[in-house]
Amino acid sequence: MKRPLPFSLQPLAFSILPLLFLLSRCLLRLTSPFTDVVDFNAAVWSQAAHNFLRAGLGAGVPAGFYFGPLPIPADSYYVHHPSLLPLVLAGAFRLLGEHEWVARLIPAISSLISVPLLWVIVRDCRGPRAATFAAALFVAMPMELHYGLMVNFEPCTLAALLCGLLGQLRWEREEDAAREQNPAGFTLMVGGYFLALCSAWLGYFFVVAIATHLLFAGRRRGGGLLIVLALLSGAIFLFQIRLASPAAWNNLSHAFLLRLGHSTASGEHIPFGAWAVRVLESLFTHILWPSWLLALGGVFLLIRGRHHPPTAWLARVCLIFFAMDAFYIGAFRNASYIHNYSAFYFILPVAICGGIALDAAAAWLDLRLRLAGSIAALILCIFLCVTGWRAADRLLGQAYLLETDDPEPDDLIVQLGRLIRTEFPPDATVFTNFDYGYTPQLSYYAQRRILNNLTYDIYWQDAVKAPGHLGGLIWAGDPDAREVLAVLNPATLRPIQIEALKFYIWNPASPP
Repeated sequence: MKRPLPFSLQPLAFSILPLLFLLSRCLLRLTSPFTDVVDFNAAVWSQAAHNFLRAGLGAGVPAGFYFGPLPIPADSYYVHHPSLLPLVLAGAFRLLGEHEWVARLIPAISSLISVPLLWVIVRDCRGPRAATFAAALFVAMPMELHYGLMVNFEPCTLAALLCGLLGQLRWEREEDAAREQNPAGFTLMVGGYFLALCSAWLGYFFVVAIATHLLFAGRRRGGGLLIVLALLSGAIFLFQIRLASPAAWNNLSHAFLLRLGHSTASGEHIPFGAWAVRVLESLFTHILWPSWLLALGGVFLLIRGRHHPPTAWLARVCLIFFAMDAFYIGAFRNASYIHNYSAFYFILPVAICGGIALDAAAAWLDLRLRLAGSIAALILCIFLCVTGWRAADRLLGQAYLLETDDPEPDDLIVQLGRLIRTEFPPDATVFTNFDYGYTPQLSYYAQRRILNNLTYDIYWQDAVKAPGHLGGLIWAGDPDAREVLAVLNPATLRPIQIEALKFYIWNPASPP
């Protein structure tokens, strides 16, 4: 009987397991409607893609918060962010149709691509076992299992940065070996980093940091080109948004100062203590404490092995990622207070350092107890994956529309949105008497312009006299609903019952 190969000689068999684990999570999330609390991102960027399809690409600037008729007003364009994601979503919608699963396919594919890219990078620097442990820790983090599948910039940008890093690693080795005739590594580096620049602002932070390092390291060709790419993509973005809206630059500067400030959009001050507590809670909720402890051990090993060029290269990557996200969280306090996924990029250095620590611990035990270390490390990875999955499930939460003790159906947003879409023409303005705050999912499913929180009858008295196509959705459970209904023509009202919740459709265009 042949002896089984040790784990270190079976990289392919074990490295595929983290990918399969993440794939199973992706398949479960693909068909979910955009009714999670954080899925306003999915609704916004899907709406931006929808607007690209119905209005044309124009200057390539998204209008994710506009749900009214064409043409799109200049002040409705979102000029605060690079627009590659909604453009890719528009292409996916054009090919596969406008569905939730199509929108979720983009971050899912990005996250699935990130796993083998991470594995290859770590393998080239530290070996296959460390790479497998790093990939396992990566997919075990609730931050990746939750926000890595959210329709937003983070998973796509991380995949692009990993492409650039793999290309950079191969290019630097080829250049050091004087084999520059193979341009594959250099091309992958430039292409990956350019996609990151077109995807998110943190892509600029990372690429500029890498370019600075390359310039100081004497690799002027790569560093200079990356600086040019950053300047070029930034100039293209500024030109784009100015074409879309004359006030775009003022709008962008105002948003920058808001994110840099210590107040919310409504002007409420964010105390330092409250901000620090929120950030720390987020860090340990989305990246579990065993991963942080393993990462600390990996940091020690990277420092100790800094004279080994591949280890030093990997340590530099971890440092740049960590410093980039730490700077972003600390400098842009408004953004990090509002968005838990501001710390998303920490998952890469934590996964790499934790994988290195696990590899070293397993090797130390294996020398003394044969395969005991590898087996123990695998069991720990499985435990972290299960724990991370459960923690990610706890991060899911329904976006509620109503303040009521009655149970709200899981698909209430979808039902009401489709009802509004059926009842009213595309150019209608629809009033509601309930306040659902910053929740664009209802407007996305309705594809109509909706004004919410019109709880008092005076608003509806004015609406009756206003020109244009108007309509309304009145929740009968609101304390002031009786007064609102009293000012409307009963012949234009139609009751709707959704489980225990009663609504009225107000359609003044309906026959008396």
